[in-house]
Amino acid sequence: MDALGWMASQERPRPLLAFVMGLTKSRAAALNQVPGMSATPWMLKVLGAETAVSKAYAHSQSADRRGLQIIGLWLMRYVGYSYQGSIL
Repeated sequence: MDALGWMASQERPRPLLAFVMGLTKSRAAALNQVPGMSATPWMLKVLGAETAVSKAYAHSQSADRRGLQIIGLWLMRYVGYSYQGSIL
């Protein structure tokens, strides 16, 4: 069940906020060490390919993905979000 479905099933539903983090190869590797967190092998391959182009390219792609996540949250009716790192 996703967060919105879970919240809707609660006796007193509340608005949801989301945390959005830029995903880079090094951050994905670190998150894979956290219980309950994982980056798929496909995503690790994508992140590695981006980093192979250049660090600036990888950061640009990370910012683009973060923007798409924020649009998705808006479309899913989240009331807000917090993000880590700079957009630029």
